[in-house]
Amino acid sequence: MGSTPLTPGSDPFNPDEDRTYRALKAFILFSKGLFQTRPVGHWRWSRDQNETEIVITSDVPLDLARQQNRPAIIVELENVRWAAISPSQTMQQSFLRGTRTFSDLMATGVTFHCLGRTGEAARGIAWLLFKYIPLFRRQIQTAGRIHGIETGIQMGKESKPGQLVTGGAWPEWVEVSLSVPIYIQETTRISDTADSDFRTVAQAVTMSLTAGLGDGIQTDATATPSQVHRTVDRTVQT
Repeated sequence: MGSTPLTPGSDPFNPDEDRTYRALKAFILFSKGLFQTRPVGHWRWSRDQNETEIVITSDVPLDLARQQNRPAIIVELENVRWAAISPSQTMQQSFLRGTRTFSDLMATGVTFHCLGRTGEAARGIAWLLFKYIPLFRRQIQTAGRIHGIETGIQMGKESKPGQLVTGGAWPEWVEVSLSVPIYIQETTRISDTADSDFRTVAQAVTMSLTAGLGDGIQTDATATPSQVHRTVDRTVQT
């Protein structure tokens, strides 16, 4: 697996940032750039919806009538799980500055559902992705802030004609799927300072746990996140 080094990073606490979405978007943009170079008549992608010969999207379900029965690539993010590379996920701690850095890898994958009116078309689309993703691994990792793209990329077999779509102009639509395992590093720095965003979240969560469970969880609204961590961690462990 080609990967970027595990580094502490300096990302501040930001609960709204979804690193998985950026990774998914990187694979979509890669696919559009790849098929944009195809010759006319061979699944050439265009921003012009009236001219494009292939639809590349993450939106499901796919409306075949709206896409005018053109071949398609549906890019989908698979289930995400923490890889748990360390027991506490704590990467750095500064007692003088009152900051801690948490980091871990998220293991997930991206699936390309390649749809064509024939098995040959569906497999041909999947093959281009299968061939070029390893060649552009570094560029995709950089754009998507992906820690690593595994070398174990898998291309599946053709689905049976008519298994995906029934009726319509072409009921024999076929799919060939491509699975790409990836790792995304999530790094967050939190601070004990009074004006930190994490302090507000920590106090609210602690008060909510106290109201529901009690049992010695810190209830003082002036408690620092370090105190909150110790009391909540102790409660959870017991």
